Amino acid sequence: MDKPTMFEPYEAAPDIEVLPCYFPIPILGLLPINAFVLKAAEPVLVDTGFALLSDEFLPQLASVI
Repeated sequence: MDKPTMFEPYEAAPDIEVLPCYFPIPILGLLPINAFVLKAAEPVLVDTGFALLSDEFLPQLASVI
């Protein structure tokens, strides 16, 4: 992996979805930069995501809300 990459969302626990992203750091490895959706009457987005991947991020976010 040589560029920031998003992967498919997955359920980490009941009512918690993870939108995973990994950022490669040469020599050191991969840095996880994830966003989380807490499903509730009004869903909450905890976003530590990577702004350069917004074109990929928004459809994945829509798929879990």
